[in-house]
Amino acid sequence: MEQRASALRDLSERRNALQAAFDSQQDLMAADRAGVRHEEALLATRDRERRQVDALVTRLATGLSTAELADAKAASAAAAAAHDGRTSPQPISFGRWAALLMPRLGAPACTDNLIVTVAWETQEYTQARWNPLATTKDMPGATDFNSTGVKDYRSLGQGLEATRLTLEDGAPEWGYQAVLASLRSCADPMITARAVNASAWCRGCEGGQYLTALIPAVEAWFSSHSR
Repeated sequence: MEQRASALRDLSERRNALQAAFDSQQDLMAADRAGVRHEEALLATRDRERRQVDALVTRLATGLSTAELADAKAASAAAAAAHDGRTSPQPISFGRWAALLMPRLGAPACTDNLIVTVAWETQEYTQARWNPLATTKDMPGATDFNSTGVKDYRSLGQGLEATRLTLEDGAPEWGYQAVLASLRSCADPMITARAVNASAWCRGCEGGQYLTALIPAVEAWFSSHSR
């Protein structure tokens, strides 16, 4: 009986050792699969960013015209007068909206600010009415555009004001003050883009390149059309 019990103990120990080895192998295989998935996710992100940049010129073509670009560069505080959505059947261009937003933020409608704001609008590329930056600030009469609370605004003026309130009234830890300071100093577009990337607007989005990946393409577009 003792020999039999000893043999059973040996078999049990061997079984446990084999199970441990099997579990270890399974863990290694799971880690390998996780690594593959991570690499696949990185490749998918890079491909998505490449396609976004490739599509940028086409998308900007619906948002800016040469005449509007010239008009945007000459925009002043007087240009901030809003057109009511009831008399404007379609939202205005990215460039014109950017030029109208700047005075409300106490920022100049300089080319650097227009570049970064157009890149911002292009990145969001929302169909929400009068809301190219996809803000969720509630305003009188505004309705939900989607399930995350992005709003359809009643007018151009209301959309501009909602964007101003979103940026100016945000909590300090959200990082919007750095964005405003950069715009108000007409900083290089990449500097402002990095401030947006670091803010709560889309912190970590697109692998941390939420706006910075688009700035070179938008700068090139502005440069070619300004000539």
